[in-house]
Amino acid sequence: TLLWEERFALAVFYYATTGDGWSNNDGWMTAAGVCSWIGIDGCNADDSVTKIALTLPYGNDYGLVGDLPDELRALTNLEWLQFSKNSLAYRVRLSCYYLFTNPLPLALQISW
Repeated sequence: TLLWEERFALAVFYYATTGDGWSNNDGWMTAAGVCSWIGIDGCNADDSVTKIALTLPYGNDYGLVGDLPDELRALTNLEWLQFSKNSLAYRVRLSCYYLFTNPLPLALQISW
């Protein structure tokens, strides 16, 4: 059940940040396992997501726009969340703070 909850949370995230407009959305919203989706850079032995890194080098971005959905709370093993060089609104930072404060994983690292 956990993996289906994570898949649902990632789907909500995709649509909340205009995933169809990302510069690269390979694998997203397909039947492929979420660990093979572009930007899902880490999964544990149970295929639970531990790292999301949607950023590109050289000043380019993925084109993420919008808010972080509360459904990301389902990613209980998430340790790394990176969206630097994207155009996410300031309110995303606040929602991200509230999103992970109950409880905040000690190892969670967030990069804008």
